[in-house]
Amino acid sequence: MHKAYEILGERAVIDDGLEKKLGIFEISDRFKTPMSDGSQALDFIQPLYGTVDQYIEELAKGKKRMERKYPENPILYFHMGIDIRKLVYAAEKDGSHLFEGRLIASSIAYLNDGNSDYYKYVNNLKKAGFEIYELQANQA
Repeated sequence: MHKAYEILGERAVIDDGLEKKLGIFEISDRFKTPMSDGSQALDFIQPLYGTVDQYIEELAKGKKRMERKYPENPILYFHMGIDIRKLVYAAEKDGSHLFEGRLIASSIAYLNDGNSDYYKYVNNLKKAGFEIYELQANQA
């Protein structure tokens, strides 16, 4: 079994030689794997902090034009149905699992914290050390 299945929800880095992507692996709820071992497909969820491209900001609003609730929350970049055969586990370094290779996904999506699906991933992202802010009751 591929190492990515053993570290679901843990901090991971994918280094393709040009850039490093920091995020977590999760079981995909949209894609199946073509592998004969019956394993489920994985998604790689990469939080994008700070100023992001305007195009990404617009995509994250979705079809119903959901605005961010808290602008300091990251936009979640979903690499869905990834081909894990292109990723090789290298080591654990600085609290993250390092994979080398190309991140090839069947589909991509962006979500902001105005989308209810966003919150399915918040607990695992927080456990992995990513900052996700939540509105206090008196701020709503």
